[in-house]
Amino acid sequence: AKITRRSSSFLTNEAVERYLAAEEEFVASVQSGIEAADAGQVISGADLRKSLHSYIDEGQKKLV
Repeated sequence: AKITRRSSSFLTNEAVERYLAAEEEFVASVQSGIEAADAGQVISGADLRKSLHSYIDEGQKKLV
């Protein structure tokens, strides 16, 4: 508080506001994911792994 020349309560309120904003963002992301899943916009774990491995392989080819 001394370094910023702000009161402890001001800094506490600011920290709580930042935390709540981050939590709201997280909840919105989860809700979006639930809505996507409910709409059938999902892929299987096997398909995801296949896609990721393909992406990684292509990236490695570019490095060589």
